[in-house]
Amino acid sequence: MMQQYMKELEQEPFDAEEFVERLAWRTIAETKSDGDEDFNPTLLHDSFVQAIKLELKCLKERSSAYLQKYYESKNHQKKQIQSGGFQDLRRDLQAVIGTRANINIAQIENYGGETFLSEELAITILQDTKHAFQRCQLLSKPEDKASNATQILDRLLNSLLIEHVDYALELGLQAIPVVEGSKNPSTLYFFTVVHQSNNITHLLEKQFTDLVVPLIVNTPKYNDCIQKKKFVLEDIERKVNTGLDRTLNAIATWVKLYLQSEQKKTDFKPETDDFDTVASPACKAVSQYITNVIKEIKSNLDGNNVTALLQEVGIRLHRVVYDHLLQFQFNTPGAMVAICDLNEYRSCTKHLGPLVAELFETLHALCNLLLVKPENLQQVCSEDSLVNLDRSVLHNFIQLRSDFKTQKQNFLKV
Repeated sequence: MMQQYMKELEQEPFDAEEFVERLAWRTIAETKSDGDEDFNPTLLHDSFVQAIKLELKCLKERSSAYLQKYYESKNHQKKQIQSGGFQDLRRDLQAVIGTRANINIAQIENYGGETFLSEELAITILQDTKHAFQRCQLLSKPEDKASNATQILDRLLNSLLIEHVDYALELGLQAIPVVEGSKNPSTLYFFTVVHQSNNITHLLEKQFTDLVVPLIVNTPKYNDCIQKKKFVLEDIERKVNTGLDRTLNAIATWVKLYLQSEQKKTDFKPETDDFDTVASPACKAVSQYITNVIKEIKSNLDGNNVTALLQEVGIRLHRVVYDHLLQFQFNTPGAMVAICDLNEYRSCTKHLGPLVAELFETLHALCNLLLVKPENLQQVCSEDSLVNLDRSVLHNFIQLRSDFKTQKQNFLKV
């Protein structure tokens, strides 16, 4: 009978009530064939209990088979992932050494952009557990429903979230570049990993609400299930946040190294006035890169996550550009180029929130200190955009003027 049971589990479309009815009639028929004409409810109950036990075994085997088939289709052998502790320390050291030396010393495998996440696989697994929860509802005694549902949920959390989503996040974390060569933008796939993992967890959350909660509500198992799901999802969220932070670091690091490599001193201190006052090539390349990053974020994240992440991109970009400008000297034509650069940065970050807009507006005003006549500096420093800044910040920018040494006495009055 159990072989027939397993065969019927695979039938599509699956009708839980029809399945239970067939199981009941089959049990009664087998009782009669044994010479017992009286209906035996105990035997029927035992048959249902046996069916539930087999349910859990089948569910485990089938989900494992689905996962194995998926990874084989990707020519991927699942590996043991080492994360946290020493691994994170080593990565941090690689980042520091690589950034200072402008080299990439970390061995990064990005699998060609493969995320190892499949919504189709997730739907298949969820369809299986959906049928399992329906059979749990119909086959279980009232006092056993919550316990049986909890076991099915455990299998679902393990196969879909731990074995699939969590594993993909671990691979995605390892694929984030520590530091890239300065002329090539970082190739980043983690935003896509986040997008797909979010979609899968949303599907699981819906099944939990629709099918699990009715089986466990008002029972001691309810809080247990809530806590189990919360524990797994919080671990996933932690890895998502870690990956997003590392991705933003990779973005900022590439911008920093690119500007160091490609921004010429003559961009801000040209030896002739015969040139076009436009944004520098280095700035334009960074602006285009940041624009592409913004598009990636908007296409892969949603809600408050987008707002917070875009703001953080803007804040980190501002820090890099601010520190970068402090490395140069500016004559009057070069100061005009710097202002053109700031206009370009402001343009590409204008949708990253009011805080980012304010930061770049203030930096634009600081760049004006490189251009105005010495006698007008005090007035400019008193304007709204600069009046609240620490005097040391103003002086740091004024000292970047190529005429600072000759006009030092006038500048010190500011």
